[in-house]
Formats: sequence, C-alpha cells, structure tokens
Amino acid sequence: MSKTPPRSGLENAAWVTIPTKLSVDVLLEFCSNVERLYRLNPYLKIFSWRALSKNTIKADWENHSMAVEARTTTQFEIKHSNNEIQLKYLSGIKQTTYLIIDVTRSGSQLTIIDDYGDSKISTKVDKSLNAWGQSLKRFFDHYVCLHQIPFAKTIIDRYWIQFSPFTRRISYILVVLAAIELIALLLFMLLMQLL
Repeated sequence: MSKTPPRSGLENAAWVTIPTKLSVDVLLEFCSNVERLYRLNPYLKIFSWRALSKNTIKADWENHSMAVEARTTTQFEIKHSNNEIQLKYLSGIKQTTYLIIDVTRSGSQLTIIDDYGDSKISTKVDKSLNAWGQSLKRFFDHYVCLHQIPFAKTIIDRYWIQFSPFTRRISYILVVLAAIELIALLLFMLLMQLL
C-alpha cells in the first residue's frame, strides 16, 4: 500500500483498494446502495438505517473494531458524481468517506478513503477499513457469478446482507455443511446402486 493517499489534498486519511472482475457499471450499481456496502463490514453491527431525506441517512451502529464498543448514531449526506460517491458526515471525527470506482485491465476497482480532516488520531478512529476491504473482495469474487443467477441478487439484498456479520458467517457454514451432506448422500446412493 502506498503512503500517499489516492486523492490529493488529504492530509489525514486511511484507504483501501479492492480489485474486482466486475464491470464498472455493475460495481457502481452495487456501491450506489450504500447500506448494502456498509452491511458487508464484518466489524459493523447495524441496528437501524433510515433515510431522513433523499440524500441524508441516519444510521445507528456499533463498530467492534474500536477500543470502545459503543452504540453510535451517525448522520451523513450522500453525493453522487460520475464514478464516485461521497459520504459527508454531519458529526463525529470522520469528515468524509469517498467511494471511488476505476476501470482496470481485469475489470474495475473500488477505493474507499476515510478522510479525518484535522481530527487528531485517537482510539475513536475506525480500524475496520482493512477487514472491510477483505470482506468486500471475497464478496465481489462470489458476486461475479451470483449476479448472473436469477433471484440471487434479490435473496442477497433482501435477506442475507440484512443479517449481522456473525449470523452471515453461521449461515454460510450451515449452507456449506448442507452441501457437503447432500453430496455425501448422493455418493452413498450411487455406491449402493453399483453394489
């Protein structure tokens, strides 16, 4: 990771870049649903997400990556432009989160930049950015195939992403175990027919 922020003029920022095989249009459409994007942060437990107006969101969440795990209410304004989404915080030490989408040879990439402005670094700084980037990378790798399957996008958006990070991990383990049991049962039935 470079020490120079991907955007000039940011003195006090943290960022992560996530390469994907998705097209720019698909990635931009995915990121335009900011709630869905934030729910994929494995350290963020979202209790409520309300639209106060067309571009203003009020979120009630708990960030488990921070030294003090306290429930926080955050408000931010969303601004869209070309291949960029800005989330301007109305309170707290984080001033702006930039979601920047760029074209790459293999598809596209999402760069998330948290700008803290003049705020002094403290234990209140969000330390989940790297884990969020890794979680999004894994999700985008699966999403390449999943968004081609009918109803998969609806199931993911309406049910799976609405789960807490812990519940998503447990449900994923249960699905994998059920698939293994089904394969074992089919192999056993095939073996019984051959005998």
